[in-house]
Amino acid sequence: MRQAAASLLALEQIVRKVWGENAATLHLCRRSARLGLSCIALQAAASVSARSLSFFTRRQQVAHTRCLDRKQNHNMGKERFTINPFPALELSDAVKNQLLELGRTIIEANFERDDAFFKTGRKLPAILSVVRVEGKLDDMMYGVVNPTLEEMRIKASYVHDFDGAAVLSTIVEPTVDEPFNSVVVKWLEMDLPLRRTGIVQNRDYVYLECTGFVRMANGDRAGYHFLHSIDFPQIPKLSDRVRGDMSICGFFRQVGPNVIDVCKTGLMDPAGDMIRMLAVPVMTEAFLSPLRYVHCGQMRKLTWKMEKAHSEARLHGAPNPGPTCVSCGKPSTGWTLGKSATTCKCCFRVLCSGCKIKKKISLVTADLTL
Repeated sequence: MRQAAASLLALEQIVRKVWGENAATLHLCRRSARLGLSCIALQAAASVSARSLSFFTRRQQVAHTRCLDRKQNHNMGKERFTINPFPALELSDAVKNQLLELGRTIIEANFERDDAFFKTGRKLPAILSVVRVEGKLDDMMYGVVNPTLEEMRIKASYVHDFDGAAVLSTIVEPTVDEPFNSVVVKWLEMDLPLRRTGIVQNRDYVYLECTGFVRMANGDRAGYHFLHSIDFPQIPKLSDRVRGDMSICGFFRQVGPNVIDVCKTGLMDPAGDMIRMLAVPVMTEAFLSPLRYVHCGQMRKLTWKMEKAHSEARLHGAPNPGPTCVSCGKPSTGWTLGKSATTCKCCFRVLCSGCKIKKKISLVTADLTL
């Protein structure tokens, strides 16, 4: 297992600065809130001395979301999620305990100086993302947690954070009492520009992923999500891909009735100095994924409700749609000019065109085809 000391992130210190002690950052966030904007501060650089800040308005966030929605699913073909390129990974209880301890160490890491995070000695691309998004914390965490291959497939269809993946070993599974706690060993692949030319090879990562909740010093809940590269003798490097390293962690905190603050920071080593100029934009896009976590969680909840409603309808029959719109009460007479009325897919009641909202959800079949 790779020594983690050199790349442990000063996460609690960074979160304190973003959420408590850093007046400049707080001023920006408050100013953005007064203007009705959502603020993203991105620091992305091949060296720690070069830092750039970009601020995206809510309109730009929506544009980014629509851009992701226009992505074609050919990059997420079923074979890239069903074929595990490695043999079965068997972990002893001792190794599992070591991985759990590694996860706890990263979450609880708190260095005295910023240099503990930034000075890695290798000038790796470092990114700090500070995001304020709309939504509920539980919805966001439901969009984050993905311990199974099926859930990874669904999450990728909404978030577009990676292009191929496999679950190698499950250490901690979510339970009814702790539905967001998970510890899983995974493999993922990220497509790089120019990969089809044969000049550049895709990067892949073998990593430990943990999700769950911690308590802040003031007692508030904070969700966490981190990915940390690890090595196993049973998981060799693939000939057609280059193995990279990463250590990424994000904290999510509810700061208002429908407002979540996100602090996400990390290092990614794409293994190759010349490749970093291509890898940094891919990394930056991945760091924008929290913009889609709440949407992913809401769509997963909507899918569950729809499946539950259709299951009950198969047993007991669908309810009467009724003569009026279930939302506004407008009579259905004369709506459709001879065509069948639109009905809600969850409650089966009639909807008028003004109250109808279309949502695109992802469903996965037994062979993981969307």
